Amino acid sequence: MTTLSSLFVSPGSTGPTGSVGGTGSAGATGPTGAGYASIIRTPGATGLANVNTLQEWLKGATYPTLENGSTYKFSFVCKITRSAGTTSHTTSIRMHTTGTVASIVWAVTVTQAQDITSVPSSFANEDVYNDIDVDHSEYGNAIIWSTEMNSIWIEGVVTMGASGAGAVYPEFIFSAAPGGAPVTLVGNFGEWKRLA
Repeated sequence: MTTLSSLFVSPGSTGPTGSVGGTGSAGATGPTGAGYASIIRTPGATGLANVNTLQEWLKGATYPTLENGSTYKFSFVCKITRSAGTTSHTTSIRMHTTGTVASIVWAVTVTQAQDITSVPSSFANEDVYNDIDVDHSEYGNAIIWSTEMNSIWIEGVVTMGASGAGAVYPEFIFSAAPGGAPVTLVGNFGEWKRLA
């Protein structure tokens, strides 16, 4: 008769340790390597302020840090609208950095419309600049419209300083508080692509 205890076998002794495997292949280039692109969008229609101080076209977005000594191509497509206020004002734009820029060149196309529900603009301008944190009056004459839509298309190339890592992005400023706060449009975006 077979007993329950005879069905179990005692475990054997531990076998020898196996040899170490070979080194694996190198991983892919990390996200800061050349060719890496970082794209951001505004999280929604973000209210700005009825002021005459600098404000961000991509308010509410988190900007990527551009690395020391690296070169990036950047582009932005942004719109803001305003639906109240008739205080006479002009609008200026600039590229801003939180780091140190060794060199930059950027081209901008702007449009300005009174009717915020239509595409055709009542004013358009194009320029090329090679400066940072300098205001440029791109939008022409002062306006007193109670509604307003400003748009920008920017493309450029920036090289950060040897110890100047930081963000690079566009800002705007009204010459006077217009009497109504502007709002960013959903989908405003910026892109930075590392070249070197």
